Amino acid sequence: MNGFIKIHRSLLEWEWWDDKNTFRLFMTILLLANWKDKRWHGKVIPRGSFWTSLETLSKKSGLTLKQTRTSLNKLIETGEVASKGANDGRLITVVKYDFYQSDDGKRASEWANGWADEGQTKGKRGATTEEYIRIDKKGKKEEYAPLDFFEGID
Repeated sequence: MNGFIKIHRSLLEWEWWDDKNTFRLFMTILLLANWKDKRWHGKVIPRGSFWTSLETLSKKSGLTLKQTRTSLNKLIETGEVASKGANDGRLITVVKYDFYQSDDGKRASEWANGWADEGQTKGKRGATTEEYIRIDKKGKKEEYAPLDFFEGID
């Protein structure tokens, strides 16, 4: 397995951030989810989903079977994941996988709470550590220098 997943800083404000077992399980699920449709045993497992068992999920996450079951139920109840069991395993789906792992970056940048994430325009120099732009909810750009706070402090 190779590659990476995107994790936005606003995850620090997520309702399960302070629940170490549920957070760990969700990160494990994000890492295990298919990044593209994949065939397995004659079935197509869609992007954002994967086929597993509770025992395997427990081993991969490092949680006990009871902790895995409890945390999975929390994620299901809050709509983060969906789970469909069968005789030979379980299909786990990250409900908003395309939002969390969008290829174009537009959906993920919605998490940025108004912070500009436009990249460098051709022919213009990039921002330095003293120059930043914030875009408020009305689309108004506001320039600020985060180091201004420290000026005059000896």
